[in-house]
Amino acid sequence: MSFPFESHPAFVEAAPTPGFEADALDIARRIFDGQGQLARVAYVEDPRGRHLFPVPVPHPSQPRVGDALMRALADVLAANGAVGVAQLAECWTVATTAEGRQAMPVDLADADGRVEVVMVLVEHYDVEGGLTRAWRAAITRDAAGRPTLGPWLLTTGSVASGRMIGLLRPRGGAA
Repeated sequence: MSFPFESHPAFVEAAPTPGFEADALDIARRIFDGQGQLARVAYVEDPRGRHLFPVPVPHPSQPRVGDALMRALADVLAANGAVGVAQLAECWTVATTAEGRQAMPVDLADADGRVEVVMVLVEHYDVEGGLTRAWRAAITRDAAGRPTLGPWLLTTGSVASGRMIGLLRPRGGAA
């Protein structure tokens, strides 16, 4: 069973934390508004607070390649003393129940109730202590197919894990 994206209680309008998180959302919107799409990129902040230029992050299409790629990215971030990383991507999403998740197709492009979104996953030591915060903005298209990005909604009340989560290692900790 799918829910309307805009009214699902897990997605709430919220103000981003000023600084890195707000900048990441602004960059995602500016890229999308300028290009009408958003390829997966990473936005990184170093220990001096300097925001670095977005860097392409290849899509991990194969699990083992994706796992190795994400470990390597986490290693590079740690070696360079990153204090924040945000992943910006365009994707499909579906709000569903635990029971409904079992019947979901692997490719959400084929799922009923799917919504095209820009997603920004933010990890920063000054934002929730480095825990991942997920933001989504729905993409709507006019009759000519021109895209528009809606307001940012914060995903609440959930915990995430996986190869794309936890790229920012705990302070002073190992992988």
